[in-house]
Amino acid sequence: MFAKAQRYPQYADKEDSPKCDVVTWLNSAQYAGGGGFVFLASGKMVKKHNLSKLARILAFSVASGGEPKNFILKPEEAIQKCLDATGLHWNDIGHIEDNEAFSVGPVLLMLLHHIERERMNRGGGAISHGHAIGGTTGRLLVKDIDIMERDKEKYTVVTACNAVDEAPAMFLVNPYV
Repeated sequence: MFAKAQRYPQYADKEDSPKCDVVTWLNSAQYAGGGGFVFLASGKMVKKHNLSKLARILAFSVASGGEPKNFILKPEEAIQKCLDATGLHWNDIGHIEDNEAFSVGPVLLMLLHHIERERMNRGGGAISHGHAIGGTTGRLLVKDIDIMERDKEKYTVVTACNAVDEAPAMFLVNPYV
């Protein structure tokens, strides 16, 4: 089954713009099993129980509303809200974990904000890992924290769009960098 997707106007007239305007099963995430366990604790509880810190939540936002057909752009809006709240900029983000329900989502973020490929979905995205309905964002958060620790990134962000024109974004900071 093929569906025609609207081209984004800022790229439609450019000669060198990618001409990807078809969404198919080849560039969409398959449903998959999986999940992630996330344990949140206050700084006080971490000290009291002598727990190891993995990451600290710096900001959280949700973007919603507008045209449901533009849901793929909501992660950008959610990330921008976090940037505005923290005073950080796109270049400050060491790694971006964007659930690619469709491959065009992360590609748009990279094009719109000049993000290098190495900073996006380093361990592969939903196209390679699958879309674990109901468990995706937890799994992405666990994966992002692992990448943050392994690659010694100071700031990372996890985001995912959903079909009702909404996206959450969570900014994390590495307590050891």
